[in-house]
Amino acid sequence: MHKDKNKIPEVTTKGQSTETMIKQLLHKNVEKINRMALLKIDKLKMRRLIDRWSPTVVILFLFVKGLQFFKTMGFKGKENGWRKATRAYFRTEHSKFSLTVFKLDVWSDLRKKENKNFAEAKRHLVERLMLFFREVRTVHWKLHWSRFSARREKRGIVDIVNCEFNDDGSIRHIETFFDTQGEPMYYLAPDFIARINDNIVSMYNQTQQVRDRIRPWVLEYKILKWLVSQKMSSKKIVGAGIRYVARVLSATFIHFEVLPAQCSPFDTRRFEDPDFIKRKHPGFGLLNILCRFNADYDEADLWFQIHHIPVDGVPMQEALQELKNQWGVRGDLTFPSLSQKRSVVPKLCSTEKGEKGMYHAREFIDFRSFLKKRKELNERYATQLFEDITVISMLIWGLAHHPVFHDRKFIFPIDLAASSDKERVPGFVIIRPSMYVNKDDTLKGFLAFQREFNRRLQSTKARQGESYELLEACALTSPLVYGITKKLMPAAVAEFFGTIGITIIKDADMFIAPFSDTHTDGFLAFGNFTVPTEDGGLAGAVSVRGPQEKVEDYLKAVREVISDWGGKYFKE
Repeated sequence: MHKDKNKIPEVTTKGQSTETMIKQLLHKNVEKINRMALLKIDKLKMRRLIDRWSPTVVILFLFVKGLQFFKTMGFKGKENGWRKATRAYFRTEHSKFSLTVFKLDVWSDLRKKENKNFAEAKRHLVERLMLFFREVRTVHWKLHWSRFSARREKRGIVDIVNCEFNDDGSIRHIETFFDTQGEPMYYLAPDFIARINDNIVSMYNQTQQVRDRIRPWVLEYKILKWLVSQKMSSKKIVGAGIRYVARVLSATFIHFEVLPAQCSPFDTRRFEDPDFIKRKHPGFGLLNILCRFNADYDEADLWFQIHHIPVDGVPMQEALQELKNQWGVRGDLTFPSLSQKRSVVPKLCSTEKGEKGMYHAREFIDFRSFLKKRKELNERYATQLFEDITVISMLIWGLAHHPVFHDRKFIFPIDLAASSDKERVPGFVIIRPSMYVNKDDTLKGFLAFQREFNRRLQSTKARQGESYELLEACALTSPLVYGITKKLMPAAVAEFFGTIGITIIKDADMFIAPFSDTHTDGFLAFGNFTVPTEDGGLAGAVSVRGPQEKVEDYLKAVREVISDWGGKYFKE
């Protein structure tokens, strides 16, 4: 018997036919389906990226349209748009971001371990990390530096360097842990390796204050210049020495601290941000790690500083979650009590100081009333918005009404899944909330903003939005063009990409914000909003980077918006 393929089979489930069930589902979701259908056929309009026109904005807009034309003619960049942008705009120390893993069980792979000491704990942790990293492709990257950009390159081995720093940020000593799967250093005698290590330390210390964008390039040049000046008996030794230097400079760097014996699980000292600006990576590797042991050396807090050119936040957080799953943790993470009053003092997080310096501060904030308000709004306006009100869109709308964020243009990254022909990268929602403010009808303005935010969010997720097209078109240029454009037309670049970033990794216990060259007003980062606190509450860590005079005001604004979202600017 032949079946009619167009006919829905009359299969009964709990008294209902499949046809009836499908009709009910379609009716229930008809508005959302219509919304998504409109999104798919919505014509791309690059002018939506522009809120305010100026001569330089017009010039840059015409340049982008020209790139679009070449893209339609079949020209393609060797890299996707986001990766090309990072090569130009994320070459500084303060453009790196950080994630954390607390209370790791250091000895979980052994049944019993007695007489633990600092040296054994360090060696054991490094060896376990090497085994873990071998299986995590996310971290198999290194960087190649040139005069005007840096690009990522695949790295098949996992080397780790234990680095001992002085208080002023200079290196005192390095100890290498090379991956046994890498090339053996047959041609290098131990005494010559020691001399190379001493020279690496010396040149590192001499170049501490060199500008971030060229420092790795300068450091490598100085080390190799010294190396080739040595009287070596053969070219094989010279080649082996060069490869040894490359492995050290592109290794994962790690340094260690030990918490005091009386330090409680929620002591503020265990949550102090590492001073990575005084403990820099040489610049060719992906990871720079601080390990804080407890006094018994049986648990460790790991702070990962991550270079943004090779990888992004969400994939790295997934890798760190896998680390927690494999090793296990010694108890649940607990933040300090929010009732304790703490002064927030922004700390320098950039090599440059003074007016060009960038600063960082972090604070724990209670998000419970904010999340409750979001739930209420979603229940009340779901039928009018088609999509949920997101945490970020609520935050942006609230912050936009605060004086320190008034009229700012925000950029919000979202994780785009990989496909058969496209790699996993961030996409971006770029929006100026003040364009939707309606003083006469605050609810109408809020709903208009949410609809437009959701439209941009969904189109970006589908890789169809204007911001995604902008980056893909710009991928046809070189990093040098990015740098020149930023220098000659900073206001126009800001109009396209915004001036302040806001980002969230919902599973991150602690997420320290990056800071790109384009977002001159700052960057805000949020992690898990519901970490238990010492006094029985819940809190999330908020990280802010920006100019020194703005950081404290930013945190104050976040506190006020979170504690009393809406206030005078939202009346239902």
